[in-house]
Amino acid sequence: MNTPPVPKGISGDFLTSSYSEFITQYDINLSRFFEYYRLIYNQENQDPVETEKDFITYIIKFLDLRNKELQEQDQKRTEDFFSKKDLPQDELLQLHQKNRELSEEFLSYNYKMHFLSVKIRRLGFEVDLTGGITFNEIKSEETEPEEILNGLSGPEKLVYLNELGILEFLKQKYPNVSQNKLASVLSRITGVRNLRPTLQAMESDLNRINLKNPYNNKKTATRVKTQLIQLGFKIMSKENK
Repeated sequence: MNTPPVPKGISGDFLTSSYSEFITQYDINLSRFFEYYRLIYNQENQDPVETEKDFITYIIKFLDLRNKELQEQDQKRTEDFFSKKDLPQDELLQLHQKNRELSEEFLSYNYKMHFLSVKIRRLGFEVDLTGGITFNEIKSEETEPEEILNGLSGPEKLVYLNELGILEFLKQKYPNVSQNKLASVLSRITGVRNLRPTLQAMESDLNRINLKNPYNNKKTATRVKTQLIQLGFKIMSKENK
């Protein structure tokens, strides 16, 4: 399977970048795509919603083809790496670095697709990927704000506090306050009871095996990080610190 062509008006580096960089570069590439539409199709007054829908459609098609290609490469990467372990160290390191970059791109596919689904919902649509790419208009446009205000779970709220550096600030300012008391204060702030098991899992789960750690739930952590990046906040590294 060949690497799919980069859609016109969109940067290839943007499409194959890391998840955080993809989100950062989204609006820049959308602006370039608008300009491309204006020049190629002579559309001075193009519908911004329809143009962004076309932009997202191109991205989804590219990511889908690219992901299938990377799936095939992923099956061979580990095998190829160990079969070439007798290479000179500098060549082996270069091969390892290339494999790592491809692996990161492969793993970021679901995060990028989730980000695009959020963008689509904000345009007032849901996307159906069965048998192609179809945008279906959302009938009720008032559900998302209510979900944002009232639908956050306790673990999601802790991820917000952690990504914003608030948990780290509290622990540094009050080093003698026990975890139990910190959890009690956070419960009062968030309105969520018994946050201690989740807080404890976030701080002690070094091997990422505790199901109570919200960072082990990709959907939870991704949703929070996506919202923060869209609001202009710089998120932490992939590791939960």
